[in-house]
Amino acid sequence: MNLLLSRFWLLVFFYFIYYPAKNQRILKKYSDLEIVNGIRQRNAVILEYVYIEYYTMIRSLVIENKGNEQDAKDVFQEGLVIVFRKIKNKSFELKSSFKTYFYSVCWYIWLKELEKTQVNIEKLTEYMYFENIPDNLVDEYEMHDKYRIYQENFNKLKKDCQKILKLFMQKVPMKQIAKKVGKKSEQYIKNRKKICKDRLIENIKKDKRYKRYYEDEDK
Repeated sequence: MNLLLSRFWLLVFFYFIYYPAKNQRILKKYSDLEIVNGIRQRNAVILEYVYIEYYTMIRSLVIENKGNEQDAKDVFQEGLVIVFRKIKNKSFELKSSFKTYFYSVCWYIWLKELEKTQVNIEKLTEYMYFENIPDNLVDEYEMHDKYRIYQENFNKLKKDCQKILKLFMQKVPMKQIAKKVGKKSEQYIKNRKKICKDRLIENIKKDKRYKRYYEDEDK
């Protein structure tokens, strides 16, 4: 699974985050191992359990530290995506309780979001919890954030640009791409692909978040 959420994940997140009232029922307790394996397998029952058990905790974390309800939903979802990316690796080892690990992941995500708005994080109610951030989470978050910058700017392109670039990334032959977009000329596709790619790069470089990761590389 790449960084794009699968249709399955989108449905699960939409169901749990936007219709939580339907899911507030008592569930059986699951061990940390069962939770990790369930998330790795994208088990809907385990995902529901994680939402019911931990969403209120993450909501309190965000709202008590200058966030709102939508921020809490976004942080919870991004946290679960990052956790999934980490634990799908068979070598993953949980060195604390899942609750502590997930809380740390979400807390780090929220700290980074606050940094973007130049909030003084030393004044936050749980600043010292920053010391408990899991190893390698910084790299995982940065990779996730870079993709978000790319994806958001990609989605701003015209629909034909998105389609052409997606087909190129899928290594579809030029002739087939031309057919799929209703064009006869392969040269047109080549030219259009270059225009679209240049526009995407230009948009990304104009993104105020770009300099956090790539400013030094451009010098």
